[in-house]
Amino acid sequence: MACQVPGSNTNEVEAGLLAAAEQAKGLSGRTLRKLPFLAHATYLQSTEPCTAAEFTIALQSSIADEHASRKALSMGGPAVEGIS
Repeated sequence: MACQVPGSNTNEVEAGLLAAAEQAKGLSGRTLRKLPFLAHATYLQSTEPCTAAEFTIALQSSIADEHASRKALSMGGPAVEGIS
């Protein structure tokens, strides 16, 4: 029996998580552990609960930010604003 997530389309959530996993390839375990916290702090600053679909979008955005920050650092440029 599949788990039903209130307020979310299960297929949308599955696709979002799969996309996030693909995007996260090459990141270290330490970085992967931080991503959910970064996603929430950066993109979901409300005290209201979010849907699973909203969280997967925030997670994908955090992964993209991490890759952009690493690329900027490797090129000798400044880190992406808001990423420490």
